[in-house]
Amino acid sequence: MKLFQAILLFVTLLCCVTNTLGQWQSAIHLNYADLGLWNSSGAHMQSGSNEPFDDLDRSYYDYHTVLTKSGTERLAWSFNEENITFKLSMDTSGWMAIGLSKAGQNSHETDYLFMGVINTISYVIDAYVSDNKTYVRDSTQDVVQSKVWETMFRREAIITRPLITCDRHDVDITNDTFRIFWAYGGTDIDETKPLHEQTRDVKESGDLYLKLLNSPTGEFSYKNPVFVATEGKSVTVRASHHDAFRKGRRHCEAFRFGGIANKVHITEFEPLFRRGQEYNVAQIIIRECRRRFQVLTSSESSPIACESGWQRAKCGTILFAWSLGMKNFAFPTNVGYPVATSDSHFVMEILYKKVAIDDSSGMKIHYTSTLREFDAGILTTGSLVHQSQIIPPRAPDFQLQGHCITECIRLTISEDTPVTLFTSTVYTRELGKRIRLRHFRNGVELGPVATDNAFRHESFQTAYLPGNVQLRKGDNLIVECTFNTETRDEITFVNNSQGGESCLAHLGYYPRKVNLTECETAPTESVITRTVGASQTDELLKVAEQFQWTKEKIRIYNEQVLRTQVYVQCGPIQFDEPRPVPQIKKAYDDSEKCPSPPITVSYPNTASLIVPIELTTGSSGFRCIPLISIAFCPYIVLMLLTRLQDT
Repeated sequence: MKLFQAILLFVTLLCCVTNTLGQWQSAIHLNYADLGLWNSSGAHMQSGSNEPFDDLDRSYYDYHTVLTKSGTERLAWSFNEENITFKLSMDTSGWMAIGLSKAGQNSHETDYLFMGVINTISYVIDAYVSDNKTYVRDSTQDVVQSKVWETMFRREAIITRPLITCDRHDVDITNDTFRIFWAYGGTDIDETKPLHEQTRDVKESGDLYLKLLNSPTGEFSYKNPVFVATEGKSVTVRASHHDAFRKGRRHCEAFRFGGIANKVHITEFEPLFRRGQEYNVAQIIIRECRRRFQVLTSSESSPIACESGWQRAKCGTILFAWSLGMKNFAFPTNVGYPVATSDSHFVMEILYKKVAIDDSSGMKIHYTSTLREFDAGILTTGSLVHQSQIIPPRAPDFQLQGHCITECIRLTISEDTPVTLFTSTVYTRELGKRIRLRHFRNGVELGPVATDNAFRHESFQTAYLPGNVQLRKGDNLIVECTFNTETRDEITFVNNSQGGESCLAHLGYYPRKVNLTECETAPTESVITRTVGASQTDELLKVAEQFQWTKEKIRIYNEQVLRTQVYVQCGPIQFDEPRPVPQIKKAYDDSEKCPSPPITVSYPNTASLIVPIELTTGSSGFRCIPLISIAFCPYIVLMLLTRLQDT
């Protein structure tokens, strides 16, 4: 009898273990190859993402971020040309949810996915927020594949949906900045009851801003991002523990490449996080400086005052910008960013969600002394800092344009050697809501280069450009920025001072050209002086500040400022005479995203996608009986141990 009970105890323990492993493994066996989203080589993808992610997540997903300070709630994702796959991990035994909304949109313009497990059967519900702010099941369920599983009191889900669904209740997933909502409850959802009644039991929730789509194309494959070993050389710069220069949620660190006698190539940027600060670091920006910092004469890095410090050293060029969810950034295999000597100075700027009193997060910059074929350059284009650049107050949609005119491009690019644009960092400050970089050839727009229709200053990042964007001798560029100044009662200037605005695109390109560094414009003063009634340029600012801006006056002024002649800064040269703005002969039309009616799949009664999960151990084929679940294991084991002890 005792032997029989011992055998029964062993079988019960084995069943409990395999039950747990089976649920975990059932997720691994989701067919990633069919989704076309995974690294087919199985290699570990390098990532600057946060520490709580395991190697499995890092292997299958290109992007990761933690949702809570503890790191127990996590989001990972990958995408291809058609679909996006999310993996959601939370400490709950009830429903989970993720919501997608363009930054700046109302909360009722949010697309939600609810998911959970009932009796080993997973469910996913495609829903949206109605006009009366309640959750409603979508009549069209736009989920391609899904799997939800649980281990003990933790649940995880893998969900794939199309980027563009052509469903009016879904949010199209584009290059815009997204506001991501997440939540979980303590119970599962009963499909026979209204959805909004069952989602009030929220245990924890939150939101964050992310750019979901930023992936290489062309030479950079969607499936196999290129990361090249660089002789193990790197420079690591971290936020100083010293607190004197830290102001609010920003910290700036000046640094240089020590011990470099000859030219090297930067090949990769890798963000680093101090444990516990993964959730708090929102953005890391690397700027290149034209002047030297005196504090770096005897050291390789030093904290500085953010705004005034890097402005004095002329550190306006953004070399790289990382934001939440982003992976490492690697240059093309034949391109490197040149650093001539250790006298080249840079600034790292870190933005925190909350004030970080003690942090050592930063950036690891990989470089090689084996020079690559091409030097990379940064072209800054957009709005030139000038007193004529004035944005009126209380304007919900005021547009500025900065031009890189053909005349400037012709000065630096020959007919037979175009340059290739491969990255963009589009940038405004706090008031920017939309930004677009447009590319023209002989007046005809070639297609969108970089667009963010839901721009958020604290989430901008360096993005790979789709394909190979060739900038040729007869081309021109336009950077369009739309601002919302409804919260301001005073005019806003385009300048580098506190409260000022910007409208810029920092473009990575190769091969590097000596004078292809700046290509910016500003409207002449004629429009603003005529609008506000200033008789002289000297009194322009004073009169403009006292001017009574009405909606109609703002509209007329905006129309005129987009048509007036512009001052031009072309590399080190500022043109003596204003130039007319380039004429647009034909704009690019991308309105037909859904040329035919979408295919709808309705789910009567449930309006959800149900996928059964087999609780197996994979290769062994051993299967536990359903009644012996994880919840009963401790009780059964304890009972058998007691019986053995009694006998």
